[in-house]
Amino acid sequence: GSGDHTASTLLTLETANLAQLSRLFSKIEGMRGVINVSRIGDGASTKATPPADVARS
Repeated sequence: GSGDHTASTLLTLETANLAQLSRLFSKIEGMRGVINVSRIGDGASTKATPPADVARS
C-alpha cells in the first residue's frame, strides 16, 4: 500500500491442523508476487462472523 505498488489482503482460513496451515503458507509464499505471509492471532477459534466493515466480493 501507500504508493509502493503493493496491496495487503486479510484472509480468514480454517485448517484441520498446524501442518495443513504450514503447507498452505508454503503454497501462498510460492505464488508469483507474494512478498510475505503471516499469521495473526493465537490459534484455534470457533467459526466467527466476519466484522461488518469487511467488504465481501
